[in-house]
Amino acid sequence: MMKKLQNAQGFSVVEALLVLVILGLIGFSGWFVWQSKAKTEKSLDAAKQSSALAAPTPEKPKKQNNPIYTSTDHGYSFEYPLSWEAANEVDGFGNNVGRSPIIKSPDLATSDEGIGFHLTAGAMMYVSTSSTTAATASQYFQENNFLVQVARNKEAVTVSGEDAIRYTLGYESSRYITTMLVKGGTLYEINMHYADQTVLDSYRANYDALVASFKLD
Repeated sequence: MMKKLQNAQGFSVVEALLVLVILGLIGFSGWFVWQSKAKTEKSLDAAKQSSALAAPTPEKPKKQNNPIYTSTDHGYSFEYPLSWEAANEVDGFGNNVGRSPIIKSPDLATSDEGIGFHLTAGAMMYVSTSSTTAATASQYFQENNFLVQVARNKEAVTVSGEDAIRYTLGYESSRYITTMLVKGGTLYEINMHYADQTVLDSYRANYDALVASFKLD
């Protein structure tokens, strides 16, 4: 009986050791899995950070500024649309004395047949200057009988801090919108010559932007 008891106690110790060994193995396996997972996650985080640092930041496309024309002789400047072309002259349009380059729309087309020079498509903008004894644009307008008779849509505006007059004109082959101002004995006329009302509606915003950018020295 004592032998049986010793055997039972021996088996109990062995079983206990086996349980401890198994628990140890389970614990080690769990710790190993946890460590492996932690290392993997750490490696993935490092890879993501490295990728983020290495990836170049896409550059925003640079906005191209509108060209600026400056007249040193007459002391003014203005911006004009990037897609429009600046030309010293347009065939059939007369001389360019006292006038800025002509800013031509991409679709500009002209003709000198029949009624003489006129636009058949598109528009062109330019600034002309001349001497005047008038003190203001309003005075110049009122003293010009031709303008009083044929000008339409007359309104008072401000350009470069100066009082100005804006009007439209449709006379024979000529269709214009003009903004005029007077300073220091010089009359400045900011013009857009256009083919028809549809063209005026299409390009009016371009004209208004040029007028808004007009600056006197």
